[in-house]
Parts: sequence; C-alpha cells; structure tokens
Amino acid sequence: MKKITIAFILLLLIVMTACNNETKLSEAKVTATETATAKQSAKGTTEYAPNPQVPDDRELDEIGEVLSDRKGEITLLNQLTPNETVNLGPIQLVVKEVKTIHLRPDYGMIDYFHVLTHDEEFDFVKVFFEVTNTSNEKVNFGPVALVETSEGEKVTWEKDIYLDELHGVYAPGEKKQGNVGFILENSNIQSFKLLTSDVFDQKENLIQKGQELEFQFNQ
Repeated sequence: MKKITIAFILLLLIVMTACNNETKLSEAKVTATETATAKQSAKGTTEYAPNPQVPDDRELDEIGEVLSDRKGEITLLNQLTPNETVNLGPIQLVVKEVKTIHLRPDYGMIDYFHVLTHDEEFDFVKVFFEVTNTSNEKVNFGPVALVETSEGEKVTWEKDIYLDELHGVYAPGEKKQGNVGFILENSNIQSFKLLTSDVFDQKENLIQKGQELEFQFNQ
C-alpha cells in the first residue's frame, strides 16, 4: 500500500511539474510574440535607419553642437524644420528637415568621400524627405535633381552622399523617407534652391514637371 501511495505521489509531482513547465512555455511564447509584434510595428513606423557612410545627426539640434560615432565627427552649422508639403501630381513630397553640417570623416571612411572631394573634412547640406506615391500606378521620381546655393555653387543629384534610394521607381501607394546630401565647396551659404525631378509614369511619359523649392537660413 505504501509503495502504491509513493508511486501515486511521484506521478502527481511529475504531472504538476509538466503542467507548470507548459504554462511557463506558453507565457514565454506570448512574450516572444508580443516582442516580435512590437519590433514589426516599429519597422512600420517612420523611423529612419542610420546611414552606413554618414554619422547619425538626428540628435544634432543646436547650432555648434558636435557629435561623433565610428563614422566620424559632425558639427551642426544651420538648421530648418519646414515640414513643407509639396504635391507634384501623384507624388506627395514632405520636406521634414534641412541642415548644413561640417563633417570630419573617420579615417576608414575617407576613401568613400574621395570620389567627391579630396578634402579631409568638409561641409555639406542635407534634406530629410518623406516621399509618397499616392496613385495606383508606378511612377519614377527623385526629390532632388539640382541644388544651387546662394554662392552660385551647383550640385546635381548624382553627387548625393547618402544614397538612401529616394530616386527611382515608386510602387503604388509606396512611401519612402531618408536624406539627400551634397558636399559644398563654399559652405558660407545664406540660402539654397532645390529643383526636384519631373514625375514620369512607368512608360516614361511626363506626368508632372519638377518644382523649385527655396530655403533661407537665419544668419
């Protein structure tokens, strides 16, 4: 009788342990699912992924402020936050932020910039865009075709240092955001003009001519 009682107790303990482990496993699965969902939701937000070549300037918001990371050291020279929305046919272009920045690249990044400049450190102007194709058709568009500064310097879109893939085909309803930036030979600028590209359909037919935008810095 004692043997039966002991065996029963052992069996009961085994069952209780198994149930407890299953409960913990279920809780762990729920937690993992919630974490994965949170991460997936974050990806669906307007969070901007840091650029692999240029230091992250999102925390740089005071004139003269200096930040550094493994890609180099940046100093904020000027800043605007226009939040200006421009409609070009099916394209909705939002200009979120404009900055001029002094960059001293890390030694390991210098070769990347040598294609555009032989200076060891330099200034550049950058614009943060949000671009949306509001139509049901593919369109081709680039937020910057040409930049012209108040000093008469002109830079074309091919010299963009960010390469955030904002130029090209936009699928129906697609939204992209990121930076476009250009190295300046003369950084002492009071303003600059930006000309967007034209908007074309997938058969390369013109939908909308590009538009010129102008940004004035407070001196």
